Amino acid sequence: MQAAQAFKEIQKSIDSSAELYISKLNCNSAIVTSTYFEQLLLDSIGNLLVELADKDLNRKLLPYLNDKSKVLAIHIILTKRLEHETLMFRAEYVYHNKNIIRVNYSCNNFNWYYLIGENNRDCFFNIDDSEINKIKYYWTEKLKRGE
Repeated sequence: MQAAQAFKEIQKSIDSSAELYISKLNCNSAIVTSTYFEQLLLDSIGNLLVELADKDLNRKLLPYLNDKSKVLAIHIILTKRLEHETLMFRAEYVYHNKNIIRVNYSCNNFNWYYLIGENNRDCFFNIDDSEINKIKYYWTEKLKRGE
């Protein structure tokens, strides 16, 4: 009886940790860094969610795919949890008169962009609604199939 109760307490702690970590994800939880080449990285909260031993975490993340401030980080988290061997990241520069005006990014069929000169300190990227709908459908169907 005590073991079962202890297990329930541990599971309750994991569940509340997952909800707390998800609530702390924001627009800049997934960032692109650039030195000699671009890298797509998660912040410490995103990395904790990748490693969190919660068997239901993937399903808990699905409702948050509607949130533009969390969708990129959640896509990266789900990709690292479920498709880590196929993570593909790409950056493409768009020029006008020899000046970069936009950077298009893609990770496993999810696309977003950064507009050069845009001064939005809350979020360093933009995502079209069609991309959010596409990736929400993808992850929902993948988790339904149990992959």
